[in-house]
Amino acid sequence: MLEETGLDKGYSLDGIITVVERRSFTALRHTLPNILAQIDTADVIVVNKTDLSTPEQVAVLESELRALNPRAEIRRAVHGRVDLDLFGHTGRRGLHGVMDMCRDPHYSSDFIPIPGDADLAELRAGVLGHANAILRAKGFLRSAGKTWYLDYSTTGISLTESPLPTTATPGLAVILRGDASAHARAWVGALKRGDAAAHKPVSTAATSARVAFIGGFLGAGKTTAIRALAALARTRGLRPGAITNDQAAELVDTDVLRRAGLPVREVAGACFCCNFHGFAEAVRGLIRDDGVNLVLAEPVGSCTDLIATVLRPMGTELGLPVEVAPVSVLLDPARLDDVRNAAAGPASWAMRFLLEHQLREADLAVLSKNDLHSGQVQQAAADELRDRAPQAAILSVSARTGAGMESWFDFLLSGRPMATPLLELDYDQYAQAEAEMGWLNARAVVRVATPQPGAALAVALAKALQAELARQGAVIGNLKLELIAADGTVRAGATSTTAEPDVEGQVAAAGRFELVLNLRATAGPEALSQTVAAALDQRLRTGGDTAVLTFLKTFRPAPPKPTFRSREAKP
Repeated sequence: MLEETGLDKGYSLDGIITVVERRSFTALRHTLPNILAQIDTADVIVVNKTDLSTPEQVAVLESELRALNPRAEIRRAVHGRVDLDLFGHTGRRGLHGVMDMCRDPHYSSDFIPIPGDADLAELRAGVLGHANAILRAKGFLRSAGKTWYLDYSTTGISLTESPLPTTATPGLAVILRGDASAHARAWVGALKRGDAAAHKPVSTAATSARVAFIGGFLGAGKTTAIRALAALARTRGLRPGAITNDQAAELVDTDVLRRAGLPVREVAGACFCCNFHGFAEAVRGLIRDDGVNLVLAEPVGSCTDLIATVLRPMGTELGLPVEVAPVSVLLDPARLDDVRNAAAGPASWAMRFLLEHQLREADLAVLSKNDLHSGQVQQAAADELRDRAPQAAILSVSARTGAGMESWFDFLLSGRPMATPLLELDYDQYAQAEAEMGWLNARAVVRVATPQPGAALAVALAKALQAELARQGAVIGNLKLELIAADGTVRAGATSTTAEPDVEGQVAAAGRFELVLNLRATAGPEALSQTVAAALDQRLRTGGDTAVLTFLKTFRPAPPKPTFRSREAKP
């Protein structure tokens, strides 16, 4: 700019300072490429609002910024205050060639004059109703004799009373995504024409729904995360729904999400890719029949190659216009110990194969359960993920405490999938890796002679299963069980034979429970059936205690045969 205006004759570019806010950066880095240009050209990067993030979150962001620009000095700002040497960065390298990155084709901007009184509540609802399409909206508005400042970004929306600057025109500046829906653009056009209907909240039928894939290996915490994301969606005025997926029916996950009040469709008997028509019907049912505008889809924990077999075919085979969110892949840091050494045995090789291929498709790699891991463990996991999935943004979250969940949710709403190359996947190896795990889904009626608290019984059953699998030398991929009583539900789970079972929910002492069990472990179908029988016998061997199986299915997954697969990917 200095050269173009001739100001370079009197002024020099001494240094460039780029200010970064963690949540906005996480949400928009793959949507607006000029953000990366701003990072790349900076001499100093100021990480702002660090008082609103945990030290671990700030450390993860700084590590990512150093990888993008190792030359820049990074400073932290607290409450907007930071010490800067504005004149200590002379000799800056030339910026030629970088400006093309800043001319971003992925958005369009507009200013909408609103000279009269604005209906603030309905205008706010209109902005939030088009949150999938709007990257930023801000401006001064008059209402009831006062002036207000509306500010919407990926971190949320605020409306505060504020005097109108003498140079400001009442109205709203809006930045739309380049692929914003026609309805969002029509809404902006109606505002510019002064059409009062534009202030009305958006109807679900008029806007495109968004589909977000929440993937990751067995036991990563996907279902708990979906429940937390759905709760956030409701606070934003969205109507969430979920699709669960497994090789067999009777899923604990489906029960969990339905009890959370979510409309849920279950695709059972095959993964999404091998039963694409079942997946498509589930999406259509949630949107058309249940009024859902945010679909949270949980693929089978051993599934990969989603882009070629599900995301790409959605564009031509779904029969319904939807927006696809960035692909999230969850990883429990504790699971990295299981996959670091492929020489440890077939189970470790299979886990590593599946996990690495899942991570290669991630737009966002989510380190889950951060309430259970120290900052040091999380940082080590984040560093390892940068090697395994260099294309992905990295975020640490806890669905239980809520840490990091709003940043993740904003990322899902604001972004879109990257143009990630399709996997070159050896399907024979893929089939072998999936078949390392035996699968068992069961349902039973449990009666105990002396009423027992549900949590105690759930832990006892989980530990009996862990002990029996450890005796066989089996590795647990995931163990989930649910005890349903007349006055509530309790769940227990574990991802190893040694970990203390994770328990959620409370049930008062009862004499009758319905048990739902999902078990994935490195054992054959017959061995898994015997494991369950032995564990139930060990726990219920006292007189009068019984367990009657009402459903049992155990198997090894069949070789994957996708319904569709993009021709760009090599089989």
